[in-house]
Amino acid sequence: MAWNEPPGRKDDQDPWSRKPRGNQDGPPDLDKVFKDLNKQVGKLFGTKGGKGGNGGGKSSGNGAGGMGIIAILLVLAVGYLASQSVYTVGEQESAIVLRFGAFHSTESPGLRFKLPIVDRVEIVNTQGIREYTHRASMITSDQNIVDVTLTVQYRAEDPERFALQVRRPDISLEEAADAALRHEVGSRQLVTVMTTGRAELGEQITNRLQNSLDLYQTGIRVVRVNIREATPPTAVRSAFDDVIRATEELERLRNQGEAFKAQRTNLADAEYQALIEEASAYAEEVVNRARGEAARFEALLSEYRLAPEVLRQRLYLETISDVYARTGKVFLAADGGNNLLYLPLDQLSGAGASVAGQATRVAPPGTTDQDIRRIADQVMNELQSRQNQSTRR
Repeated sequence: MAWNEPPGRKDDQDPWSRKPRGNQDGPPDLDKVFKDLNKQVGKLFGTKGGKGGNGGGKSSGNGAGGMGIIAILLVLAVGYLASQSVYTVGEQESAIVLRFGAFHSTESPGLRFKLPIVDRVEIVNTQGIREYTHRASMITSDQNIVDVTLTVQYRAEDPERFALQVRRPDISLEEAADAALRHEVGSRQLVTVMTTGRAELGEQITNRLQNSLDLYQTGIRVVRVNIREATPPTAVRSAFDDVIRATEELERLRNQGEAFKAQRTNLADAEYQALIEEASAYAEEVVNRARGEAARFEALLSEYRLAPEVLRQRLYLETISDVYARTGKVFLAADGGNNLLYLPLDQLSGAGASVAGQATRVAPPGTTDQDIRRIADQVMNELQSRQNQSTRR
């Protein structure tokens, strides 16, 4: 039968007129569900409705069902409040407790309690290191454009200020980092920013950024600022690469010069120390020789006082012998006479005199120092005899 056929037929073909059968699919009966729930609650609290009377059992069942619903709601409310009264703070975290929206206390790590609905808790990680990367293009002091990429490492040192003082601490950090970067880069030349000035630039940005964050009372502590990259614009990058290579070569040559300077300085110090020690040794030698000569002179003086003539003659002869021993030729002239006596001592001793007057004696076989002294004594005796004769005349 079609669905649009007129009613009156007793066949079971109209789906809209079917009655539910057994376990057929369809929406549950809500009234029946609530009745079953009321019965279960009534059994839980020891009450059940009677069947006698014109309505007494019905009213008793409705009262037991209302009490059961209230009990369930109370149990659910107590469980919810209990779950909302306990919270946990991690090892690296701190908890900010707000009571009625105002700051109440700061809690340390551990299991903590709060007043549900009244208290609100903000958990802040105070030990973990957070990182923010920023890249910007700016103009240096020598009117050049440079692209700088930096990384800011920070942590929330003051949880109360970090959570309550500033609405978005991360946004404040980004703006302060950009301002500090532009200020420091704008006061330096491009070559310094790209080469040797990165470490100093990072330190200056760290100090300026921390001062700004302290002024804003963000509760943030900057751990470190790293200049990851500083590059010129793409159009002139090759030229600046040449500048960097030239700067590195200059630094290498400077290091070589410093090493050579240190080497020569060490050698000069060693020579200086050697000269000082040599001079000290020579001074000590001269002093010792002078002391020895003084001691020898004092000894001779004491002997001279005992026998002046004998010691004078002895000293004279020793001096003459020493002089003749180093002399190759001797000319002697008598007082009052025109004759010269020539003594070829070099030929007699077989030695030749050097240019400086120091003779290198190579004595022939059989010639000794005693022979030379004997000849010198004979010459001296001859001179004295001639002098005595001239005196008598």
